[in-house]
Amino acid sequence: MISASELLHGVHRAADEGVRARRQAFVEHVLAVLDPLPITTRVARAHARLWADLERSGAVIGSHDLWIAATALAHGLPVATANARHFERVPGLAVVAV
Repeated sequence: MISASELLHGVHRAADEGVRARRQAFVEHVLAVLDPLPITTRVARAHARLWADLERSGAVIGSHDLWIAATALAHGLPVATANARHFERVPGLAVVAV
């Protein structure tokens, strides 16, 4: 759900109507074909451990990115992102730069 919010946030940030419309169409298509993964207890456990580990190592990432990484780790999935720099700090996370 965090990823859905981030995608929708990108839509609302667009100042240009044309850009906003293209982003909206893209995001709605993504949300129609992919079911967002919920934050479950398993994800929360991965999040808490990851948060503590990254704090300890001085490599903290943004709170939304932390939830996305924890969700991916809990489900054994890679993260596809245009912001690989943050996600590459997460041990064991497969990152696909787009």
